[in-house]
This record gives sequence, structure tokens and C-alpha cells, in this order.
Amino acid sequence: MHYIENLNTLVAQGKIDEVLKKLQMLFKGSTKLNEVILHSSRYTDLKDQIRLGLLDYQTSEISKNKITLAILELIGELNEAVEKDATMMAEFPGNDHSPKIIQNHSGSGDNVAGDKIINS
Repeated sequence: MHYIENLNTLVAQGKIDEVLKKLQMLFKGSTKLNEVILHSSRYTDLKDQIRLGLLDYQTSEISKNKITLAILELIGELNEAVEKDATMMAEFPGNDHSPKIIQNHSGSGDNVAGDKIINS
């Protein structure tokens, strides 16, 4: 759940670009990737229109809120899927519970004392 909480925190901080990048990495190879790409494209277009002065404040805020709501709904779907299958958390990038591989080398060349996997 830590990863999903992080996504929600980033949305709350208005860091939509960062959330979209993380979702693109997360959904790589998934059918949901197209949805994330669509939201990313809409958000990029919105920022361009705002920068060019093509939208008034009210219209831009409504559009931004619609995109943000769609992203939150996607995160909510992700959360529901994780609650049904807790093993999905192991596949999330940046998961704090992923095993770490430590190699110890002694001497020179390909001399390896051993690999250790530590679950922290």
C-alpha cells in the first residue's frame, strides 16, 4: 500500500506529471497503459493551452480537475486490485519490501565468496 499512498500524496501535492510517469512505469505492458498515456497527453495539451493563454482560469481548472479525478479513479482501481491480490505489491517499482542482493568478492577475477539475498 505504501506505493499507492505515495501516488495519492503526489496527486495531493499537485505533482501530476510525476504521478503520470510513475503510472506509465507501473502499467508498462498492461492494458491500462493506454489509459495512462491518454491522461498524460490530455494533461500536456492542457498545460500548453494554459501557457499560450488559450483557456481562461475557470475552464483550465475544470479540465485539470477532470484529469486529476480520472487519475485518482485509476489509482483507486489499482488499490482494489492490490487488496484482492496482495502479491501484486512485490511487482511495484520502489517497493520497500523487495529483496536486496549483496555480493562479496574476495581476491581478484571472478572469485566470488557468495551471494546473499536479504529481505529487509
